[in-house]
Order: sequence, then C-alpha cells, then structure tokens
Amino acid sequence: MKNAAKRGTKLIVADPRRTELARNATYFLQFNADTDVALLNAMIHAIIEEGLVNENFVKDRTSGFDALKENAKNFSPEKMAPICGIPAQTIREVARLFATSRGSMILWGSPWRGRPEKYPPARYCETGRSCASRISSAPRVWRCWCGSRTTPR
Repeated sequence: MKNAAKRGTKLIVADPRRTELARNATYFLQFNADTDVALLNAMIHAIIEEGLVNENFVKDRTSGFDALKENAKNFSPEKMAPICGIPAQTIREVARLFATSRGSMILWGSPWRGRPEKYPPARYCETGRSCASRISSAPRVWRCWCGSRTTPR
C-alpha cells in the first residue's frame, strides 16, 4: 500500500492510533476511540445526501436501502464531527473521494478477525461500499479502517 500511495494512489487511513501507514495517507482520519461507526454513518449520510449513490447497483444488489437512507438522516457529518473528532468538511471530502473513485478497496484489522459479521464497523464498511458501488479489480482509492477498538496512543 505504501508503494501504491507513492505512485499516486489515494490512501485514506482511519485509525485512532497514528500508524506508520498514516505517513503515506492522502487523508489520515484519527478518530476518537470507539467512534468509528459514527464516522462511517457520517460518510454514508454524505454519500446519500450528495446524490452519489449508484441507484441501479443498490436496487439490483442490496436490500434495506430505504431503511438505511432514513437512518442516515440522523448522522450528518456536522453532527458526527464533534463525536468522532474529524472535521465535517474532511468527512465529506473523504466520502466524495470514496463514492466517486473508479474502484476502491477497504481493509480493516480488529480483534474480530475472521468474524466480520460480529464487528459493526466491518458491516458499515461494506454498507458504504455497496451504496457507492465501489467494487472493482483496479483500485484507485484505498482505505484502511484499523484497530478502532483500541485506545489511542
């Protein structure tokens, strides 16, 4: 990932800890511990609010989008910014970058390895990816949601 970032690939690292990878990031989102879901909800809100959802993809390949859309109304970047410690404008920029990239990849690490269905941020990552239909074999934007259940250093 470091080499890809050096070649111009956009790298977004979201982690309550400053990791070595953060040095290579286009955006380093050092959110407050245990607020990763607030950050992801804010990104989903921005993607929906700004009309960046691929409606055909959502209709053909997902279920429950109307409920997600209704729920997302409660989690604007402006409302979540003081909770997660990331400026609202930055959340919106990252959401736009994610939703408009030709392809993207989401990686995360957590104590729940192997059981992403039991780890809420993993589900939110997949939900956001589905909203924006950012599934491709040629990623331009890479994201890393790591260690969100740990105390910041």
